[in-house]
Amino acid sequence: MFIARISRGRTIREYVLGVILVPSLMCFVWMALAGGTAIDLELSGTAGEAILDTEISDQLYSTIAAMLDPGLTTFVSGLVVILLMTYLVTSADSAILIVNTINGAGDTEGERRHHIVF
Repeated sequence: MFIARISRGRTIREYVLGVILVPSLMCFVWMALAGGTAIDLELSGTAGEAILDTEISDQLYSTIAAMLDPGLTTFVSGLVVILLMTYLVTSADSAILIVNTINGAGDTEGERRHHIVF
């Protein structure tokens, strides 16, 4: 519903590119780069099995630590956390907007403002 609302006035081609193809391509590129780098670091012995010995939830950070200097590792790990938080906040904001639109049942944006803030 959120995608449909923000896509008003777009062509079907723009909708398909923006909703299906571009996000799928970006996920593929991210998984190929991050996963391929981790596999290469383990197979070449550069990581010293640090990535494989880590819990699955921390393997991204282990890969970053194996690739970069310690000072840069902290910066990049912080950047990853900030980007993930931005993603979560944006998703929550979109969900709130849609729930508010459904609950508003046709009210104007100004009348629903206090619900959005809440």
